Amino acid sequence: MRKWSNIIIYALITVFLLVADQTVKWWAVSALRGKASMPVLPGIFEFVYVENHGIAFGMFANMQAVLIPLSVVILAVCIYFAWRYYRNKTTLPVVSLILIIAGAIGNLIDKIRQGYVVDFIHLTFMDFPVFNLADILICIGAALFVIYILFLDKEERKHENHL
Repeated sequence: MRKWSNIIIYALITVFLLVADQTVKWWAVSALRGKASMPVLPGIFEFVYVENHGIAFGMFANMQAVLIPLSVVILAVCIYFAWRYYRNKTTLPVVSLILIIAGAIGNLIDKIRQGYVVDFIHLTFMDFPVFNLADILICIGAALFVIYILFLDKEERKHENHL
């Protein structure tokens, strides 16, 4: 089994990402709520305050009674798989799942505390929903996990079978 120090490092990374998410959401609420958008790179992206009462892209709005328990179940599954991959000494899926876990917890905190998720990043060069740091973490984590499953996991299994 891997060292406990690695578990502590993974936990600290998760906490750091969660704190970063909550901090930028706090900033968005204090700086943007009730105000016009704040251009960052004109024509590319801006900050704007949006309350998302659903999940990604506002789907399933105002269904917190279902979304909160579903989020908890998804978190539990991610934690289980992170632990399983950690025990198998496989770093990429653990890191990808940590990104998903941190983002999911960040958005879950918003849903429980406020009944909605604070979104504030708006891409103005294309038609795309407003999102937040937690959404970015979840998307990057999911993309890395899919890459691992599709390409790298098969290679590792081939390598293990040849040993």
